[in-house]
Amino acid sequence: MPETEEFLPLPTPRDRVLPVSQVRSTLIASSIRALQTRGDFDRYLTLLPEPLRGTIPQIVAGTWLPIRDAYAHYDACNKLGYGPREFAEMGKDVGNRIHGTILSTAVRMAKGAGVTPWTTYAQFGRLWERSFIGGGITVRKIGPKEAHVEVVGQPLVGLAYYHAAQRSTFLGLIELFCQKAYASDVRHGATATSATYRFAWV
Repeated sequence: MPETEEFLPLPTPRDRVLPVSQVRSTLIASSIRALQTRGDFDRYLTLLPEPLRGTIPQIVAGTWLPIRDAYAHYDACNKLGYGPREFAEMGKDVGNRIHGTILSTAVRMAKGAGVTPWTTYAQFGRLWERSFIGGGITVRKIGPKEAHVEVVGQPLVGLAYYHAAQRSTFLGLIELFCQKAYASDVRHGATATSATYRFAWV
């Protein structure tokens, strides 16, 4: 096993991390716009719980949504029947849409000289706090060009759609800083509210 080192620690000891309780509406609004672009919005709407069909599609960016509403959104997306390719496309689409908002700092940095994926990993904690209330994210350095990114206390990772889209969003951000990046899941230690992704790049 390669030696590893903690690059970005959790914001609090692991046993004190509270589950995500609220999600930034920017993520949901961007996801809805991506569904509209794909032509799947009407079908998505039928999969939402009845009480939310008139509210979630009308949300505006910059507010907080309770985790139950975010879960309902991603659960409806999950039921669209997407495969790995669609999951990846949606994740990158949403990532591109939020680059100008919660990821704007990292995007500006990517245009500078001498930046690497480690530059953006250093921002992951701040980006998480702007996207979620509760939970946390940690990064371990596995090698010079390899990292494990773990999300903790996130109930949404149990949904295949969200899990894959989140991995793809991270991958798209990392690719701003390198020629090519690769992503995969680290199955060991995964739980209903935590997931670890492996990223490598050249």
